[in-house]
Amino acid sequence: MQPLSSTTIRTTLLLCACGMLAYGITSAWPYMADDAFISLRYAERLLQGQGLTWTDGERVEGYSNLLWILLTAIGGPITGDLVLNARLLGIASTVGTFALLLFGGLVPPRLPAAIVVVTLGSLSSTGLWAIGGLEGPLVMMLVAATIVALRRALADGHGERHQRGWRAGLGISLALLSWTRPEGPLWAMLAGAVITLHAVRGGRHSPRELLRLLVPVLVPVVVAVAAQLAFRLAYYGDWLPNTAHAKAAGNASSWLAGWHYLLSAGLSLRALFVPAALGAVVFASGRRGDAAVQFGLLSVVVWSAYLVPIGGDHFPRNRMMLPLFAPLAVLAAHGIDQLHRLARVGPALAWGLALGSVGLARWDFVDRHGDQRQQVPTWEWIGEPVGNWLQRAFGAERPLVAVDAAGGAPYFSRLPCLDLLGLCDRTIAKSPPSPMVGFWAGHNRGNGAYVLDRRPDLVLFGYPNGLPQPNWISGRQMETDPRFLRDYRLVVMDAGDVVLRNGNHEHLRLSTWLHTNGRLGYRRAAATLRIPGYWLGCYRQPYPFRAYTPPAEGDPDAATWKRDFAAAFRWWSDPPVVGIYRDDVAGVVAEVRQPGSHSVPGLLLGDGWYSLSAPGLPAGVDLTLRDRDGHELPLDGGRWHVSGSGTEQECDLVCHVAATVAVPFTVRELVVQRAD
Repeated sequence: MQPLSSTTIRTTLLLCACGMLAYGITSAWPYMADDAFISLRYAERLLQGQGLTWTDGERVEGYSNLLWILLTAIGGPITGDLVLNARLLGIASTVGTFALLLFGGLVPPRLPAAIVVVTLGSLSSTGLWAIGGLEGPLVMMLVAATIVALRRALADGHGERHQRGWRAGLGISLALLSWTRPEGPLWAMLAGAVITLHAVRGGRHSPRELLRLLVPVLVPVVVAVAAQLAFRLAYYGDWLPNTAHAKAAGNASSWLAGWHYLLSAGLSLRALFVPAALGAVVFASGRRGDAAVQFGLLSVVVWSAYLVPIGGDHFPRNRMMLPLFAPLAVLAAHGIDQLHRLARVGPALAWGLALGSVGLARWDFVDRHGDQRQQVPTWEWIGEPVGNWLQRAFGAERPLVAVDAAGGAPYFSRLPCLDLLGLCDRTIAKSPPSPMVGFWAGHNRGNGAYVLDRRPDLVLFGYPNGLPQPNWISGRQMETDPRFLRDYRLVVMDAGDVVLRNGNHEHLRLSTWLHTNGRLGYRRAAATLRIPGYWLGCYRQPYPFRAYTPPAEGDPDAATWKRDFAAAFRWWSDPPVVGIYRDDVAGVVAEVRQPGSHSVPGLLLGDGWYSLSAPGLPAGVDLTLRDRDGHELPLDGGRWHVSGSGTEQECDLVCHVAATVAVPFTVRELVVQRAD
């Protein structure tokens, strides 16, 4: 029997790796990172002629993947689906990485060393991020292309013209890396270090000779970085991407988080790390001639050292490790190949390690070690129905929506938005980190006072559909500000039953904090105050929280705090009044679901007489006004009297629903009319 040719082996392994990748994609489907929708929003607005912007009227570089955004946008006119474009680009980049490893000479063509590519395709991280919507697969492919060009530019036995061409190709791949991620110049430095090492060992260590070798490689990188910097300064007015400001920490907490991130990655990627460690041992033992192995080891050391101070990443399954997948595969393949060369037991050990790595990668799909960093969240696609509902409900009003989750909900709503975490907001990104929460990459900056200065019309804390209390800094600072107590009310919106892209059926509720005098708030005109019906039964925070920490036991306020917190939670768990969208009125109305007293608290009314009305109220429903102490105001001839000695008084508009009234019923509008 004739032995298989190297081409046949490579092709077979490529198909096997793609098969494993397909299984990984199927297992991860339909995951897409919420931050991927930030990039898609930039791409969509670019296609619509609104520039590389995230929201109306502001230019902020809230992305760190320019080339990814541009490539995603290019396919927009063809497919009409940017989500599909991002997925196709991720899958193509992943398969391209496999092909470069196998056909670019990065892994030995002999079995079992080349099986490492199948291991790479079997990793859960590879499948997840192939469809995750972020730039990791493209970075992985460009790093692989960099290693191919570097290896061939330094290969012996080729003429100067051949090597010069590959040095130019190396420069182009590094330039593209610099446009894909801000860390691109770091890879250029690593490539330059390997070139310098080879030049010195080859006796070409004069400054002139080194420049001749390095200039074709580094000039494209310098030009690419300078061009992007010039664009950034001219268009955004900043020296750094806004994401760099938002994520920078460099404190003890971030270092500790970075170490934990590396430990988590080392365990979950052990199928690749174990044979790669063998490759590192081989390198240390004296086999140092291969530029790909040198670059691989240097990359692992430097990139790991970079991840520690920045605190790693908050995305699941090792997103920030993807740039190391090609270098690790190179190290692993060469380690197995050298093991195979050992006399007697070498081939058996090499085959066992290669096949065992594939099996271990498959096992890691099942056993996630209880590590939260390796758990795939399921909430991201909630942003799609939330965004669609907001657009349908409030698209005409164009409210300013403040969000913690700046991806799916803003992308699908297409409304003006304010990013409470600061990735897409310059002021918040440049605010100092707060000690109010432990370190969480990209989540440690906020500026509640600034957010309230912006007067957002609608606020969604936490998840895309919102929470009644905030998770992160801006929100926690907001709820300690008296302006939040005065101007914002919690209104629950019921969006009904939805089917998410993962097939899950959800009854979707939105916990929205609305501004009383915003685009969705009260409407004053002359002597008339019109209140949208969905404000009926809203929740008002009783007092400013003290930096989000409940009073200690024994504090006089402790019992009050517990009582109010429990009451608020009961109200939120089963709200008696919710906002619903009605097609027949093309707007949001209140749906009253329980009898009892429901109120719009804290109306500011001046001295005088007022009448109350709400078109369409059923019999048995009455409206009244109360003062801030809960006492009904004087009533005379269907008019309520407000007396405040010339100053506006806080009053509650109360709707009494008798137990005999059939519920649910809807209220479109409440009207408070001056009746002097």
